[in-house]
Amino acid sequence: MKFTSIFLFLLLICSCEKSYFSNYNPKNAKDVFQEKCVSCHSYLEKSDQYLVQMEYVKAGVPEKSILYRFLKNSHTNGPENMPPKDSLSKKEIEMIKSWILNLNLSTQSSSKILVNANNPLTELELFNRCSLQLTNYTGIESNPKIYENLKLKNITSTQACLQILENSHLSIKGMLKNKNTFSKQTLLTFQKVHNNWFNEWNFFVAMSTWGTFEILDPGSMGYFFTKSLLDKEFTFRDIFKGKRSFEGIRESKVEPEFLLYKFKNEKRYKIKDYRFVYGLSENGKEYKTWNPKRVPTGELIGVKAIPVKRDVVKILVNSKDNQKEIKPAVEQIVNKDIHLGLGGGVLGSEVYINLNLGQELGRSMDGGRIQPRIWAKSVIKEFLCRDLPVVPITKSEIFVNLNSNLPFRKNKSCMSCHITMDPMSYLVRNVEQSLSADAGGDGMIHSTHLKFYQSNTSLKNADKFPDKDELFHLRPAHGKFIYQDIRGNFINKNIKTLDDLGSALLETDDVYLCTAKKYLNFLTGINVNMNLFIDKNLTKQELYIRNLLEEAGRVLKKNGDLTDVIGVILNSEIYRGKDFSVNIQ
Repeated sequence: MKFTSIFLFLLLICSCEKSYFSNYNPKNAKDVFQEKCVSCHSYLEKSDQYLVQMEYVKAGVPEKSILYRFLKNSHTNGPENMPPKDSLSKKEIEMIKSWILNLNLSTQSSSKILVNANNPLTELELFNRCSLQLTNYTGIESNPKIYENLKLKNITSTQACLQILENSHLSIKGMLKNKNTFSKQTLLTFQKVHNNWFNEWNFFVAMSTWGTFEILDPGSMGYFFTKSLLDKEFTFRDIFKGKRSFEGIRESKVEPEFLLYKFKNEKRYKIKDYRFVYGLSENGKEYKTWNPKRVPTGELIGVKAIPVKRDVVKILVNSKDNQKEIKPAVEQIVNKDIHLGLGGGVLGSEVYINLNLGQELGRSMDGGRIQPRIWAKSVIKEFLCRDLPVVPITKSEIFVNLNSNLPFRKNKSCMSCHITMDPMSYLVRNVEQSLSADAGGDGMIHSTHLKFYQSNTSLKNADKFPDKDELFHLRPAHGKFIYQDIRGNFINKNIKTLDDLGSALLETDDVYLCTAKKYLNFLTGINVNMNLFIDKNLTKQELYIRNLLEEAGRVLKKNGDLTDVIGVILNSEIYRGKDFSVNIQ
């Protein structure tokens, strides 16, 4: 469930409404929460450990528990102003009180070390820190009400910071629910953070054309994560499934005048002077035209799914076939939705594959030398934070083929990398880069897109690891996930789709730890290597950071909510330290 309701002090406990169900008969506090609270405050569905760690509840002490102190008739000398429209019954209040009294949870690190922030900031200073990080404004500037409640000690700095995120949540249509300066800046901040998680952004480097920048947004991968963070209905798991892509919702008071791409030492091109073209020229000069929606510009105010079949190119052009010139070039009718991916969410999105395919235009896959290995390597690096090889030589040697004509297939050291890259890349075997038009000219824009070959199910995989297979790109896109995870578990799993690959990644701890360490880097500047989770000889500081990331990874894996990861880090001793350091005993 998404962490949907960390509002001001009013929303730190359930906004309970009177039940209209005659069969409501609560037996414990969780029944009360489920019936009267979680529709607005879904964090109350989370574990007792989570509620204690996030300081909504102090185990065994109701009168010091924020959640309980806000209940009307709790007699704690707290705010006692919730629920706003009604009151819980005496029985319901006693159930909540009894639940808190009987909690016996420890939130100490499993390492049994005493950790304190080095030169700790005050609660107000901490709120200013995170507010500046997210909104570029101090806490009192970004939200005076939150600041005042923090000052009165009605809430903690962690809860105040998470309220900034809550105020930046997206509506069902993808727009910010609160379109104020601070929410818009928070949205932009995280979109920039998420964009920086990906190495490739330049379509030129990826064998594409400058016109591609006008209709495909190289920041689209970041939108998957931004949407998951700020849309309570789009969980972390949703990032890795489906074929839809996302784009920013932007607004501007003026219509854009110039194209996005600018050549060095040249004036910017005006939109009115250019048109998008496809196919072959009919008389050497004229091309067919189409009108795809240009990448939105202006102030970012939301994230939305790109409508299916909004931008369809009817024809792609083959001017090369495995790098042999085709004269004249050939038109291929594709009627392709340029934003619809192969599946697996961000893994198979049009932009991610286009940027990371690593093959030249018109080159189809052969299962041997010609493979989208850069894409597979990028998946391992950018979503699991691992560098190849991840499979030990002792386990890769069983895949060595001494009879192969490819040198790397004969070498067990080489196969430590190839055994992960190659079978994973088979999932993208049916893809090839093609141009919308064979050429352009003054006033014409052509772009690069992925052409998908329809697999022939009658063709079986002739060889698991072929040296060269002329029909490889036409065979069903089956592959394998061969990987040794950060815990030392060796995985050798058959994969038939990119959705299956997404599920396989989500079964590992690596994807959650990788995400947690990236947020730690953003919030503290601390960048750690994934070897931290493997090495046994760690300093106390390294052990503390590992335990912190382990906790953040666990809550993400359990709840699927990126907000929880941020909450764990904000609530940590290392974040409280003036220079992001801790004293450890």
